Amino acid sequence: MSMRWCRRPAIVALLAVAVAVSRPQAASPVIGLSYNADLAAMGFPSPVLRATVNGQAVWFLVDTGATVHTVARWFATAVHLGLHDTKTTIIGSTGATSQAHAAGSIQLETRDGGTISLRDPIVVDFPQTFADQRIGGLISPQLLAPAGEATILNLRTPSLSFAPFDSAVAALGLAPSAATANAHVCPSGGPPPGRTYGASVTIAGITADLTTDTGATATSVGSTRVVRALTARSEQNGRVEGIGGGPQAAKTVAGVTIVRGGAARKADVVLGGTSDGCGADGLLGMDALRGCTLVLGEKTMAWSCVGS
Repeated sequence: MSMRWCRRPAIVALLAVAVAVSRPQAASPVIGLSYNADLAAMGFPSPVLRATVNGQAVWFLVDTGATVHTVARWFATAVHLGLHDTKTTIIGSTGATSQAHAAGSIQLETRDGGTISLRDPIVVDFPQTFADQRIGGLISPQLLAPAGEATILNLRTPSLSFAPFDSAVAALGLAPSAATANAHVCPSGGPPPGRTYGASVTIAGITADLTTDTGATATSVGSTRVVRALTARSEQNGRVEGIGGGPQAAKTVAGVTIVRGGAARKADVVLGGTSDGCGADGLLGMDALRGCTLVLGEKTMAWSCVGS
C-alpha cells in the first residue's frame, strides 16, 4: 500500500506561469464514511466504509494505526482472493501477534459509485466477530493518497479526501508550524512498507506521546508518569481486546481531560497496554479522536480538533 497517499524564452515562460496560476485545481473527490452504532456497541467505534467486492457487501474499518491494508481471512475466502505466504507478523493494539498472508490488489466499489484500490493487502485471522458482522478488514487511510498528496481524514463528518499537504493544512486555518508541532511519522519497513503517526497530547496535565489510532476503542497509556498520577483514581474494568485480539486485564480512569490538536476532551483512559508503537506512551483512541481532522502526510501529520 502506498502510504500516501526545459528552458524557454522569458516571454513564453511568463505566459506559461500565468496560465498555470489561473487554471483551477480539480477538487479531490470526497469519500463518504459513516459511524455504525451496532458496530460501535460491539467495540468497533472506528469510521467505516461500506463497499462491495465481487458481489460481497462488507464494512471496512478505517484504521490509522494499521501500517498496511489488512483483510480478514473469511472475506478473502468469500471473494476468492489468491493468497501466498509471507514472513510478516501483525501486532494488534493489545500486543497480540498473528501470522499474515499476502493477496493481490483489491478493487472496492463504494456506495457513491467510486472505486478504491487496496494495494498489497495482507490477510490475517481476525476474531469471529468480523465474519459475523461482515467486516472485511482494515483500511490504512494514509496509504490511499496519490503520490504527492496527503490523506485528509475528517472524523467529525466522517469522510476521506486527498490534497497536497500544505493545501490541506491551510484549509484547516492553521499555520503549518502550529498544525504539525509535536507530531511525527514512524515508517515501517514492511513488506509492504507503511507508516503510523505519533503526536504529543496532555493527559490530566501531563505530556504524553501517543499513537493516533482510529482502530483503538479507547485511549490507553503505558507511560509511568501518567499511570502513577492516575492509579489512585482507577477502577478494575474487566478485560479489553484490541482488533488484533489478545484480551488483557485493564484498569480505567473515568473523565480524564485530554488536550489534543488544540482542544480538550474528556475520556475514560485505560492504564497499561502496549507502548511500543509510534507514540512511546500509548494509543490515542477514538474516544479522544472523534472530534478531530487528521492530515496524514508522507513525512508528518497535522491535526485540528474540537472540544467535547
